[in-house]
Amino acid sequence: MLHRYIPILVAAALLLTTACTKSPPQRTLPTPADPGAEQIVVRVGVFFEGNDLNPVIEAYQARHENIKIEKVSFKTGQDLTQAAKEGRIDLFSARGASPGMVRNGIAVDLEPYIRKSQFDTAPFGTTVMDAHRGEGQIHSLPIHGDPHVLVYNKKLVADAKVTIPTDALTWDHLRDIAQKLTRGKGLTKQWGMSTHFYPEYLAYTMALEQAGPGRPVEADQVQSALQYFHTLTFTDESLPPSTGGDKPMPLYYDQGKAAISYVGLSGLRHMAPDKLPGIAPPPAHPNHQPVVLINITSFGIAGGSGKPDAAWDFLSFAAGPEGATVMARAGFFPLYATEAVHQAWLSVTPPPPAGVEPVLKATFYPLPYSYTTGTPFGVYMQAARDVLTGGTTVDLAMRLYRADMAQFK
Repeated sequence: MLHRYIPILVAAALLLTTACTKSPPQRTLPTPADPGAEQIVVRVGVFFEGNDLNPVIEAYQARHENIKIEKVSFKTGQDLTQAAKEGRIDLFSARGASPGMVRNGIAVDLEPYIRKSQFDTAPFGTTVMDAHRGEGQIHSLPIHGDPHVLVYNKKLVADAKVTIPTDALTWDHLRDIAQKLTRGKGLTKQWGMSTHFYPEYLAYTMALEQAGPGRPVEADQVQSALQYFHTLTFTDESLPPSTGGDKPMPLYYDQGKAAISYVGLSGLRHMAPDKLPGIAPPPAHPNHQPVVLINITSFGIAGGSGKPDAAWDFLSFAAGPEGATVMARAGFFPLYATEAVHQAWLSVTPPPPAGVEPVLKATFYPLPYSYTTGTPFGVYMQAARDVLTGGTTVDLAMRLYRADMAQFK
């Protein structure tokens, strides 16, 4: 699965290396009621084609005859951020945004716009909005996301006479299910679980869930998560070892050799209804809020834009309840978490896979982009990969983890 994200991850890494606060100018935008006004062109920098924005662009332009939204394609984050600084675009795709983007002239601080327009960011949730802040400023807003979920092969589960719960799933129950679904050895082995995305990420959700929403992950919580997944992998042998990032994980689930997998939900959008897998609830400890990692598509106002007010008008529409409803009806997973937006998404044709409702109630954390050892997540990934590839013991990995994390205290 990760290989599908490589272009995004590369662009994001370049974005991180290039990360001026502007107050919103007082202007009056032309509206459809003012047909004689000169047309304003708002240029949006996107990676590649940016076709995911088409539904909200069409909806916005239908209401604003005098404003044209024009996409400008970029292949690298470096080119995109340079265009944002130079004013060649008015909005930019902010995947992997870094804290210094406003200070370095790449983005405009959105806080004054949010206050003035009374834009409600609460439906995004604290953990999502925290990822869009840096140095006390808001550099971008989310438009839609792709959550990573546990899916299961209905036939393999039924053949094993195993029942997957529909409302809640504990980590202990998940381990028990994986053990029951593991059969055979060698080339004919059926894994109880596999991951399209690396198992280190699923383990990270366990650590985040134990910490609680918005709280820092402690070493004991990392150790608990790594011990659990080490047991799944090397004691139960129900989960394949990680490849450590050197190559993609084997696609055992796609080959019918694994009963459960960890995948991006968006990859299921175009599957025929009779081919859709079941979706398991996000696992959590009893009385804890489950955590879901989500790949987020966000946009910010370009630091060099000469039309920041027009850019905000489109961005607030796209990120807010109207745009979120439009995107939800087009099948994109909503992050503006209101009941009306959720119902719009659940009512699409064809509908989302059965069992997805618990995912909507989880705490979302943006998928981390930085793997370098100079970040807390990079330190975690090193420890997790050492453990889940079988390279070292949990105890040794955690001694190194604690020593490396001391630099951030």
